[in-house]
Amino acid sequence: MRLAIISDTHFGDPACGLVSKGTLDKSRFNRFKEAALKGEEPLDFLVLVGDVFDFAIASYEEAYDNAKVFFQAVNGKIKGEEKQPPMARQIIYVPGNHDGDFAHLVDYEVNVIKKIRKCEPPLSLDRSMPGVLDDRPDAPQKMQAIRAKEAEVQDSQQTFSDGRPIKLHSFFWPKKKPLWFHDEKARMENAAKTGELKDMRDGIFLDRLFCDSDNDSPPEAPKVWVCYPNLYLITPENKQKGRDEECVLITHGHYFETFWALGGQVGLDLVKDDLREDDESKPPVYSDKVYETFLGQADSAGMNFPLNQLSCTGIGQAAPLTKVVRDVQKDVKRNEPARLDKYISRLPASLAKRFDLGFAASAALKLLVAAIRPIARKAVKNFQDSRGNSQFLNDKLNQVRVGSYYLSCLQEIKTINNQFYDDDKKSRIQAPKRMIWGHTHEPTGWKDGDGLPFPKPIQGRRLITHNCGGWLEDDKQITPAEVFHYSTDKAFCSTRVK
Repeated sequence: MRLAIISDTHFGDPACGLVSKGTLDKSRFNRFKEAALKGEEPLDFLVLVGDVFDFAIASYEEAYDNAKVFFQAVNGKIKGEEKQPPMARQIIYVPGNHDGDFAHLVDYEVNVIKKIRKCEPPLSLDRSMPGVLDDRPDAPQKMQAIRAKEAEVQDSQQTFSDGRPIKLHSFFWPKKKPLWFHDEKARMENAAKTGELKDMRDGIFLDRLFCDSDNDSPPEAPKVWVCYPNLYLITPENKQKGRDEECVLITHGHYFETFWALGGQVGLDLVKDDLREDDESKPPVYSDKVYETFLGQADSAGMNFPLNQLSCTGIGQAAPLTKVVRDVQKDVKRNEPARLDKYISRLPASLAKRFDLGFAASAALKLLVAAIRPIARKAVKNFQDSRGNSQFLNDKLNQVRVGSYYLSCLQEIKTINNQFYDDDKKSRIQAPKRMIWGHTHEPTGWKDGDGLPFPKPIQGRRLITHNCGGWLEDDKQITPAEVFHYSTDKAFCSTRVK
């Protein structure tokens, strides 16, 4: 297997260093392509770890128009140049906070829209859709059974354009029937030939990123999978090269920051006693002496959804309000509170116009706002943006969130193991020893596996972190990006792209 991992391209943001105003930066794209391919093509998978589209900054149209230029280039189509082979056979998309809409859209597509189209009742939303990419040669018996069944309808062994055979990897969503990407591609190609069930696969709408106008995507174009918020990559043992079997957690990392995890944390603080009642419909609440109480991945994503949606797409698609909020955000990042203070000061008069508060309530509201204003001003002056913060993991509150998130991932892995690996305990997914993430735009490369150690053990486990950096150009300073490359034979390495 061969794959590359990047994050934080932020298509739609004018500061994007790969595509701006619909124009591809060919020089930077070629450096990315060289780092991703490592002299061989195509990849089996290109993994995009969140904030690829930026719906908090740009309209859907703007973000899409810019992203499509990149995806067309990935497919080998660059304006004014001869068509090249696609960079990758498959895209695995792990959304972040600025493009979380794609996770929700797939969730709605699978559980609501497709069901209603079939005149069936919709299902409950999954909220989290973990992906598993297992590169070990010996798949669990359940996966082997699925492969054997699928092989009955397979054509002869397929190969890449360079003649390299397509290996049989298992990529699947544990909450659904396991999906083996090789089989799924064959089914899709057959469906395209017969004209049946063109949207049979989860997330198929994203495949349209590779199409030309109203035409279908070319048959050689990569197929897109969506998982959220985690992808687990299991790499095989290699005794000759001294490598142990390993699980790598791949996630965007926005839930490590106060704001994006606030809904789940505050909500849990307020209602955790009720959640612990003996009721099967209530989600389990876990606890740890160091990392406090925490929910499972799906329940945490569900509780964080309202605020995340409001603060990302809710703002980015709010028409005239979008620019105002963006200006406030820029002021906050510059530690300038004047604009926000002005808006807060207008709040009592506005509410008094629209609600019959009475004299006492109006007076109390004015006092409350007067008390809030200095607190807000101080908070803005002391604000430290996570983007570009090299000390993000050294902050104690951030450490608590990373630790509780990691423990929540262990619960998710336990569920996956019980569902798919219970017949072969030796093949069970182990606790991740490494994490590849994005969000902060502070790249941390592989460097022979050194990475950046998480400051303290999590229930006795040491976690090595690696960060993908970013692709923005702020104040004429280009954010460095880290392109991670993995192959079964050579394991991991990374390349800094400036």
